[in-house]
Amino acid sequence: MMPTRKEILALHRYFYWAGTMRVLFRAELEKATREEEVKNAHFLAPYLPYHLAGMYTVVNGWKRLGLSDPEVDALLDADHLKLLKAFRHGVYHFHPAPAAPPRTPAGSVASRAPPSARNG
Repeated sequence: MMPTRKEILALHRYFYWAGTMRVLFRAELEKATREEEVKNAHFLAPYLPYHLAGMYTVVNGWKRLGLSDPEVDALLDADHLKLLKAFRHGVYHFHPAPAAPPRTPAGSVASRAPPSARNG
Protein backbone atom coordinates (compact mmCIF):
# COMPACT_ATOMS: atom_id res chain seq x y z
CA MET A 1 0.00 0.00 0.00
CA MET A 2 1.29 3.44 -0.95
CA PRO A 3 1.87 5.94 1.86
CA THR A 4 -0.57 8.82 2.05
CA ARG A 5 0.36 12.43 1.38
CA LYS A 6 0.03 13.14 5.12
CA GLU A 7 2.45 10.31 5.94
CA ILE A 8 5.00 11.59 3.43
CA LEU A 9 4.68 15.12 4.81
CA ALA A 10 5.13 13.79 8.35
CA LEU A 11 8.33 12.01 7.29
CA HIS A 12 9.51 15.19 5.56
CA ARG A 13 9.11 17.10 8.84
CA TYR A 14 11.59 14.72 10.54
CA PHE A 15 13.93 14.95 7.54
CA TYR A 16 13.76 18.75 7.69
CA TRP A 17 14.53 18.82 11.42
CA ALA A 18 17.49 16.46 11.00
CA GLY A 19 18.69 18.48 8.01
CA THR A 20 18.52 21.70 10.01
CA MET A 21 20.80 20.16 12.63
CA ARG A 22 23.22 19.20 9.85
CA VAL A 23 23.24 22.77 8.48
CA LEU A 24 23.94 24.14 11.97
CA PHE A 25 26.73 21.60 12.45
CA ARG A 26 28.33 22.59 9.13
CA ALA A 27 28.11 26.27 10.17
CA GLU A 28 29.98 25.43 13.41
CA LEU A 29 32.69 23.67 11.38
CA GLU A 30 33.05 26.60 8.99
CA LYS A 31 33.57 28.98 11.94
CA ALA A 32 36.23 26.72 13.48
CA THR A 33 39.74 28.00 12.94
CA ARG A 34 41.61 25.91 15.52
CA GLU A 35 41.70 22.15 16.02
CA GLU A 36 40.05 22.52 19.44
CA GLU A 37 37.11 24.35 17.85
CA VAL A 38 36.73 21.58 15.28
CA LYS A 39 36.63 19.00 18.09
CA ASN A 40 34.10 21.10 19.97
CA ALA A 41 31.89 21.34 16.89
CA HIS A 42 31.86 17.54 16.69
CA PHE A 43 31.53 16.62 20.35
CA LEU A 44 30.30 19.59 22.45
CA ALA A 45 27.86 21.30 20.13
CA PRO A 46 24.58 19.36 19.92
CA TYR A 47 24.14 19.61 16.16
CA LEU A 48 25.95 16.53 14.82
CA PRO A 49 24.56 14.08 17.40
CA TYR A 50 21.03 15.46 16.98
CA HIS A 51 21.35 15.28 13.19
CA LEU A 52 22.42 11.63 13.31
CA ALA A 53 19.80 10.74 15.92
CA GLY A 54 17.16 12.43 13.78
CA MET A 55 18.27 10.51 10.73
CA TYR A 56 17.56 7.28 12.58
CA THR A 57 13.97 8.47 12.97
CA VAL A 58 13.85 9.32 9.26
CA VAL A 59 15.10 5.84 8.36
CA ASN A 60 12.56 4.29 10.69
CA GLY A 61 9.78 6.26 8.97
CA TRP A 62 11.17 5.39 5.52
CA LYS A 63 10.96 1.71 6.34
CA ARG A 64 7.57 1.88 8.09
CA LEU A 65 6.08 3.64 5.08
CA GLY A 66 7.52 1.01 2.75
CA LEU A 67 9.43 3.56 0.68
CA SER A 68 12.19 2.47 -1.65
CA ASP A 69 14.87 4.14 -3.76
CA PRO A 70 18.08 2.42 -4.92
CA GLU A 71 20.37 5.27 -3.78
CA VAL A 72 18.72 5.62 -0.39
CA ASP A 73 18.35 1.91 0.20
CA ALA A 74 22.07 1.41 -0.52
CA LEU A 75 22.84 3.57 2.55
CA LEU A 76 20.62 1.54 4.85
CA ASP A 77 23.04 -1.28 5.56
CA ALA A 78 23.31 -2.75 9.05
CA ASP A 79 26.52 -0.90 9.98
CA HIS A 80 25.12 2.54 9.13
CA LEU A 81 21.86 1.78 10.95
CA LYS A 82 23.77 0.56 14.00
CA LEU A 83 25.65 3.87 14.18
CA LEU A 84 22.50 5.94 13.73
CA LYS A 85 20.71 3.92 16.41
CA ALA A 86 23.66 4.38 18.79
CA PHE A 87 23.48 8.15 18.30
CA ARG A 88 19.71 8.16 18.80
CA HIS A 89 20.14 6.18 22.02
CA GLY A 90 22.98 8.41 23.21
CA VAL A 91 21.08 11.62 22.50
CA TYR A 92 17.66 10.71 23.81
CA HIS A 93 18.49 8.53 26.83
CA PHE A 94 20.21 9.89 29.92
CA HIS A 95 23.68 8.51 30.63
CA PRO A 96 25.18 9.62 33.96
CA ALA A 97 28.77 9.38 32.67
CA PRO A 98 29.98 11.17 29.55
CA ALA A 99 30.29 8.70 26.71
CA ALA A 100 32.66 8.58 23.80
CA PRO A 101 31.08 8.87 20.35
CA PRO A 102 29.78 5.54 19.06
CA ARG A 103 32.38 3.50 17.17
CA THR A 104 32.35 0.34 15.17
CA PRO A 105 35.17 -2.19 15.00
CA ALA A 106 35.93 -0.92 11.50
CA GLY A 107 36.69 2.64 12.57
CA SER A 108 35.37 5.99 13.61
CA VAL A 109 31.96 7.45 13.02
CA ALA A 110 33.35 9.86 10.44
CA SER A 111 35.05 7.13 8.47
CA ARG A 112 31.89 4.98 8.43
CA ALA A 113 29.42 7.75 7.60
CA PRO A 114 28.13 7.87 4.03
CA PRO A 115 29.77 10.59 1.92
CA SER A 116 26.58 12.70 1.98
CA ALA A 117 26.91 13.02 5.76
CA ARG A 118 30.59 14.00 5.62
CA ASN A 119 30.57 16.62 2.88
CA GLY A 120 28.84 19.96 2.68
